[in-house]
Amino acid sequence: MALSYWQIAALAAYLLIHVIPIFAADRFALMPRQAYALRTIGLLALAIALAWLLLPLGQAGTVAAVVACFAILFLFVLWSVHRLQDCAWPRWLCLLLAIPLVGLVFWLVLLAKPSALGPGDIEIRAIFD
Repeated sequence: MALSYWQIAALAAYLLIHVIPIFAADRFALMPRQAYALRTIGLLALAIALAWLLLPLGQAGTVAAVVACFAILFLFVLWSVHRLQDCAWPRWLCLLLAIPLVGLVFWLVLLAKPSALGPGDIEIRAIFD
């Protein structure tokens, strides 16, 4: 089964959305567990609301919903990179979010893992990076 141009473009965009935040995120940005939970659950609610509102509008609504969901996904991955830094885990682990079911389990792990860095650890980490 050959993939169409649009399927390849969507797959490439999906993968880029998971790779760009690894390099774009601030190295010292941290996100505590509670803030991560509130923001990501809020993003999920926003994505569901946008899909519910836009999809009945036909093709234009579908395109708008897809673009909005890609933007929401980018924020989700970016905040996940900040959460990984707060857990003192490598940034590239956010690529696990791109794998179906594994991403869901990894998101739940990020919600449960306590912060590993204290206020003074950021400066120490900057010396060794």
